[in-house]
Amino acid sequence: MPPDPMWDGRPDRSTERRPTGIVPTPPTTRSRNHVCQHSCVVSPGSQVLTPTVEAFVAPIAQAVHALALAAGRPSTIGQATDDATVEAFNLCCAIVDSDGRHTDDELWAMLATFGPRFPTQLGMASPDDVRRSGLLVGKKQWLDAPSPLFDLLLHADCRNGTSSAWMYYSGAMAMAQLVVALDAKPTMTELAALDAFRTMAVRALEANRVPRPGPAQPPAPARAAGPTAGAPMAAAPTTGTRPSAAEPPLPPPEPIDDLLAELDARVGLS
Repeated sequence: MPPDPMWDGRPDRSTERRPTGIVPTPPTTRSRNHVCQHSCVVSPGSQVLTPTVEAFVAPIAQAVHALALAAGRPSTIGQATDDATVEAFNLCCAIVDSDGRHTDDELWAMLATFGPRFPTQLGMASPDDVRRSGLLVGKKQWLDAPSPLFDLLLHADCRNGTSSAWMYYSGAMAMAQLVVALDAKPTMTELAALDAFRTMAVRALEANRVPRPGPAQPPAPARAAGPTAGAPMAAAPTTGTRPSAAEPPLPPPEPIDDLLAELDARVGLS
């Protein structure tokens, strides 16, 4: 398969590529006000996405980095942060593309947030540049199934009894909801895509029996003492209910060689 012209051709440690190939409009063809607005990032709402993206990237990077170290793979927190940033970018692109409109408000917010994070020309681009490049066209398909990084966290949580995939889900939904809210009037198509992504993610979490994070359950109340001698026995329940079956234990951890192979295949952390 020929290389995607939007890719920069550098070795990439994830299955998703960083955005490249955008050719920004030369500043001489823009108004001075346009250049000043972009360089100062003062376009209305342009910075609103940044805190939510950062709140997603930081813990996911820590989780990916920890998995790599546990598997004995060379990794740095910077590399893991790159992977988590690409994940956030792909999710935001998919939500923007879900209705095919690619509005200025959505694109200005994405350019302000992700432009400085990639060694590409994205930070110099305008919404018109992004639309002409076709960077977001077809990205909505990314919402149809768990991404390789999400799938990696799902399998690791299933093995280890951890909850990193729920953390991913919470941060991803916060980003997706915010991107939808960037439009003054979100479309029904965009809202339906958001709901479909939520349903897909929750089903994946439940299918892998990933435990929900949260405070420890309170201890069960002490059982009452048995009846005293001569006291009448309580009548047996007659509702026909059956005790709930115990949840099956989590599968044992996989051998380290299997984990190494899975990390290589899914994320390419080496």
